[in-house]
Parts: sequence; C-alpha cells; structure tokens
Amino acid sequence: MGENESTEENKKAEDELIKQSICPVCKAKLKHTEGCLECAACGWSLCLEA
Repeated sequence: MGENESTEENKKAEDELIKQSICPVCKAKLKHTEGCLECAACGWSLCLEA
C-alpha cells in the first residue's frame, strides 16, 4: 500500500512540473513542438493526443 501511495505522489509531482513546462527528469524548460512537450536537455518528451 505504501508503494502505491508514493507512486501516486510522484505522478502528481511530475504532472505539476509538466503543467509548468518543466522537465520531470532534468528540470530544464520544456518546449512545445507540434502537439508535444520536449526537453532539449535530456530528450524527454510527451505527446498529447487531440
């Protein structure tokens, strides 16, 4: 049970960083490109479906 709670907390923290256009991996600024969020520093990306 504790592990699931910590995973849920991590997901919420990651979502908050993404909302602020901050990379959840390396904390660099994210760039919006063709419907995706991309990090030029580490290569992390998230594409949102329309």
